[in-house]
Amino acid sequence: MKRANKIIALVTWAICALFLYLTINLKKSVITYEPGPRLIPYITIAAMAICALFIFIEKVDPEKEAKRANDPNLAPLGQIMIFFGIFLLGIILIKYCGFIIGAFIGIYGMMLLAMPKHWLRNLIISAVMVLVIAILFSYILKITLPRDPWNIENGIAILINGLRH
Repeated sequence: MKRANKIIALVTWAICALFLYLTINLKKSVITYEPGPRLIPYITIAAMAICALFIFIEKVDPEKEAKRANDPNLAPLGQIMIFFGIFLLGIILIKYCGFIIGAFIGIYGMMLLAMPKHWLRNLIISAVMVLVIAILFSYILKITLPRDPWNIENGIAILINGLRH
């Protein structure tokens, strides 16, 4: 696993370098003391690079590694890849179908994979999470989320405004 850890760390650093290049090309803030749109990506890139450093220099104990390989509580690699695939599908759907639809499908899919017996609870929690995030960003923070082509979000906004009056 030592070699695999080094490869993962190197790939993570390559991704960090790519995103650092993209972040440097973002617009600077006009206001002097405002952090601007670069702050969060810089923090995220630094955190990823530090985590990759810890992975790279980690000492692997062969006995602990053997115990981890036989641990039934650890998810198999295939399940992790499916989880990551559902996550990516959610991101792609957010771009093309809007935030509400894409985030709901992504969150519900990941929760269903983690807890398959509780499909109804997963459905309700996913819907509530997406609506809370959408309301938080759209109405409280005034940040525009990706819109869906079917205007479901307008219907939700009309419903919320109707409940206020």
